[in-house]
Parts: sequence; structure tokens; C-alpha cells
Amino acid sequence: MLSSFERDTISIVRAAIVGDEPKISENYNFDMAYAFAQNMQIVPLLCYGIDKLPNAYLDTGSKKFLKSTMAYSFFCESQDEAIETVLEQFDQCGIEYVRLKGTNLKKLYPRTEMRLMSDADILVKKKQYKKIKQVMVGLGYTLVVE
Repeated sequence: MLSSFERDTISIVRAAIVGDEPKISENYNFDMAYAFAQNMQIVPLLCYGIDKLPNAYLDTGSKKFLKSTMAYSFFCESQDEAIETVLEQFDQCGIEYVRLKGTNLKKLYPRTEMRLMSDADILVKKKQYKKIKQVMVGLGYTLVVE
């Protein structure tokens, strides 16, 4: 059986995706939700659901979602640009690759920052490693671990 907090959080997530107003209890704990969202890396997802509430950001806990989501949006935009630059260089150099996980999945969300990524998973052929290494160094990346 789901707790009230869990039902309310699911309602907020649904609202972010579907666009309707979430149905939450009056005592919904936005501070607890923010800690949960940070842990699960879904702050923007909950933010866009909270956005559908009347008087969405009157609670100080809910304001945290808005501030963080703005920062995540900027980060995601920069990350997306960097990934596209790398893949364009791969294409120009004839490097074969396959986008994996988040680099594909984030396009399925209503807003790409709803799917946060700490890295970009790209599958490449081992035999093209030297070429890839040259491209990455040429773009200003530093090899940390080989």
C-alpha cells in the first residue's frame, strides 16, 4: 500500500508528463519531496508537475524545485551541445558509434532536462580508439583513465 506522500508524488510526476493538475494532500511535504527528488535525480520532473498546482511556489520547499530546475536546464543544454559536437566530429572522421541509455531516452521526455545524465554513454568500436582519442583531445577533453 502506498503512503500519502508516495501517492502525491506520483500525482505530481503524472502532471509533469500529462499536463493535468496534480491531486495532492494539503500537508504534502515539499522539503521531503525535494530531498527525495535530488536523491532520485528527478528534480525537474517534479518541478514541472508542481508547476501545474494553483499557487505552485508559495511554499518555500517548492521554490527549491524552481531554482534547481533552472540550473539543471542550463546544465542539460550545455551537455547536449557538447554531445552533439562530439558526435558531429565522429561523423566527420568516419567513426561509427551508437548512442546508449540517456542520450536516447531523454528525447522521449516532454522536456529533456527531466532526464538528467551524469555522463553520456556512447558505444564505439575498439579498433577506432586511436581516432576517437584524437577527436576528443582535439575538442579539449582530457584523458583521465584509459
